[in-house]
Amino acid sequence: MRIMAIRVVTILFALAGFLLLSLETARAADTNGDGLVDQVAVCQANKICVTRGGSGQVITYSDPNWNSVSINSVKETNGIAGDDIVIVATNGFGAFQCICIIHDKVGSYSQYRDPQWSSVSINTVVDTDGNAGADVVLVVTNSLGTFQCICIIHDRTGGFSSYRDSANWRSVTIANISDTDGNIGADVVLVTTNSSGAFWCVCVIHDRVGSYATYRDSANWSSVTVRAVADTDGTVGSDIVLLATNSAGAFWCVCVIHDRTGGFATYRDFSSWGTVSINSVVDTNGTVGADVIVIFAKVGGSPGISMIHDRSGNWQNYFFSGNFTVRTVQNTDGQPGAEVCSSLQLGGFTRITDRISSQQNVSACP
Repeated sequence: MRIMAIRVVTILFALAGFLLLSLETARAADTNGDGLVDQVAVCQANKICVTRGGSGQVITYSDPNWNSVSINSVKETNGIAGDDIVIVATNGFGAFQCICIIHDKVGSYSQYRDPQWSSVSINTVVDTDGNAGADVVLVVTNSLGTFQCICIIHDRTGGFSSYRDSANWRSVTIANISDTDGNIGADVVLVTTNSSGAFWCVCVIHDRVGSYATYRDSANWSSVTVRAVADTDGTVGSDIVLLATNSAGAFWCVCVIHDRTGGFATYRDFSSWGTVSINSVVDTNGTVGADVIVIFAKVGGSPGISMIHDRSGNWQNYFFSGNFTVRTVQNTDGQPGAEVCSSLQLGGFTRITDRISSQQNVSACP
């Protein structure tokens, strides 16, 4: 990381057009912390121009190594009043130059780069370490085009953390970023595959403590899709709802990771559930914690809807005489918990009120 002092060019707002400042793409933010709204935009392709609220002065930030720049976000990253400008810069060869963060309040910027960073994508800018200032979450590949790290820039301290499992993470996808362990700071939920291209883990980075947790069921999880990240057990921290299939490609479980406790719950009903999809994750029984609405069918059996109540560790099946389509999931009776209304292939409509374990025919869905 390199901090550069900026020679500020001040120009009256009347002359701003000379800088080719594109107000159409400008972002409004208070970048110097004076309480007035400034306008931030790319100007002349490789510079950042800040037009001061009130005075109309234009401040220009540039660097000899910036051939092109793009603004990712304008958000406070260093814990000091005033929004900071997060940009991605490339050099004259079109290669990655830096993630640079302009601190307009003090008229300087910080450069973040590493010899192993060949291609860098900013996933989001959010507080991950629980300290003042948002952090910049990156997905980085190296010069070979392979995964290098999930790296997180901590602009408040001027450094970054690198997360990787060189033995097992070959491909990494960020599924979600939210608090999963109940501690301050958002956690990064990953789905990774190994060098063979096979599923390896749902891993959760806890940047606040500089570590990550690995969740896998090597005997049974062959393919995993994260369907939701929401509080399902009614305790602090969001839970990770998965749909997993086995090595034969058959449904294995709806599994829910409780990162706060470091474990997961497995839900499956082989007697009734053959093929399974997750409709949504929302409170249906009126108790704290969202419930998982599962659509199931099985050859030789009746199709239906199951409500997984992760807080109590059980589920409730509701069967249909034929095929159906879920039309609405919403609170229609004014009581806690959403009702699920479906249209029936044979005609008619059915509403499930999970709060009282009721399934009844209705004239229509709302």
